[in-house]
Amino acid sequence: MACDYFDKDLMYRLEVNLAMQAMYTSQKNYDQLINLDDEFHQIFFAATGKMRTWGFLQNLNIHSKRMRLLQHSRGINHQRIVTEHKEICHLISRDEKEQVMNLMEHHLQVLGVEQDNFKEMYPNYFV
Repeated sequence: MACDYFDKDLMYRLEVNLAMQAMYTSQKNYDQLINLDDEFHQIFFAATGKMRTWGFLQNLNIHSKRMRLLQHSRGINHQRIVTEHKEICHLISRDEKEQVMNLMEHHLQVLGVEQDNFKEMYPNYFV
């Protein structure tokens, strides 16, 4: 579990990332926000020694990036994403493993729900 790997340096990286996410959210700079979201998740893979897995997922991630760009174009609640990221960090800092797992599962499932909505709205994108 990621909680077991986080030290002060990794928490600092997450905090810097979160501050930048908040800034780019307020500036509506969604390209940078997506990059920071990727970096946020990458920090977890790096902390747990799973960078090969991260690289593999990135190669398969092209559709996910497309979905996220569509989400941004539709005006998703960016603040919700940043808030969830902050809460994940807060729970990790308190070593609340079960709550971290629950929130991370919810956080990662949102894209799947949105994908179903987009398939209905834009069926030609998913042939």
